[in-house]
Amino acid sequence: MPVLLIDPRQAQRAPGRPPTARLAGTWLQRLPTYGVLAGALRPEAHGGVLRGSLRHRQLLLPAAAHQVPPRHKAFAQRHLTRTQVVRESTGVTGLALLKAMRAGERDPQHLATLRHPHCHPTEDDIATARQGPWRAAHLCA
Repeated sequence: MPVLLIDPRQAQRAPGRPPTARLAGTWLQRLPTYGVLAGALRPEAHGGVLRGSLRHRQLLLPAAAHQVPPRHKAFAQRHLTRTQVVRESTGVTGLALLKAMRAGERDPQHLATLRHPHCHPTEDDIATARQGPWRAAHLCA
């Protein structure tokens, strides 16, 4: 007998459910022959992989949103206030600056060269805003 994958809600809503579990088993076996149940969507192998990765992405997006405020705080501790240098730490320029700072780059002129061409502040603005104390504790943040 072929196996039919169904939505459990269809079986619960089907009329004529018997009162005992033993009778319910045979009743469930006969439901597909009556045409009451429709088969559920079972994607092909590559479709299942895509669906799994999309579901995983949906789980990761809210977690990524919670990481943005600590990045902004890290910029502020390094005297790179967002309004002066970069509006978003998740943009191309902001991520490049964070990556360079995490690698230990401290030269304001070199940090200014990481600016994306479409970034509003100039390299001089970024270099000027970067003048300030560096602490090892800030790199951990």
